[in-house]
Amino acid sequence: MKKIYLVKTGFHKLVPAKKVTEARNYVSSMTGNGNYLTPIPTLAAVTAAANKLDDALIALDGSIEKTAAKNQAEAELENLVTGLMGYVQTASGGDNVKILTSVMGVRNASTPVGVVGPVDKLTAKIGLYPGTIDLSWGRIAKSKINVVQVSDDPVPANWDLGGETSKSKITIKELVSGKTYYFKVACITSAGVGPWSEAISCKAY
Repeated sequence: MKKIYLVKTGFHKLVPAKKVTEARNYVSSMTGNGNYLTPIPTLAAVTAAANKLDDALIALDGSIEKTAAKNQAEAELENLVTGLMGYVQTASGGDNVKILTSVMGVRNASTPVGVVGPVDKLTAKIGLYPGTIDLSWGRIAKSKINVVQVSDDPVPANWDLGGETSKSKITIKELVSGKTYYFKVACITSAGVGPWSEAISCKAY
C-alpha cells in the first residue's frame, strides 16, 4: 500500500520575519513548478501578503496602530499560507518528492485511516469585509484537509472550488455583494475525499 505523506505544518509558530522569508521561499519554489499549475490561493496573493507583513515590520514604532497593522498583516499571511499548504497536499497526492519541490517539508508517512465525514454544524455568516462570507463546521479529528465548494446557482449543480484548509473554518472572499451563495464541505484523508456536507446558503454584502 502506498505511503501517504503530509505537508509539514507549523508556519504559525514562526516569528514574523521568518514567516515572510518562508512564504517567499514557497512562492519561488512553486513558480513554474509543473506539480502545482493552479495554486489556490495564487502565488501573487501570497507574495502581496508577505510584502505587506514585511512593510508592517519595517514600520513598527511601538505604537498601537502600527502593532495592530502588523498583527493583521501577519494573520492574513498565515491564512493564505495555510490555504496554500492545503493545495499542495491535494495537488501532490501525498507524494513526498512532489511535496518537497514546494520546500514546505513533509511529516512522517501515514497509513490510510479511511474516509471520514460528512462534517456537521456547517454555518455561514456575513464576513467582516464586503464580499466575504465566514464558514465554520464541526471538526473531525482524523481529517487532514477540508475542501470547500461554492456555487451561486439557486439549485446548485455546478460547483467551484472555494478553498482548502486544515482548520474547521475559512473565509470565502471576492464574492459579489447582494448575491446568495451556496456552500458545502468535505474532509480529505489519506484514503481520499469523504462525503459532502449538506449545502447551506448565505447572501454576501
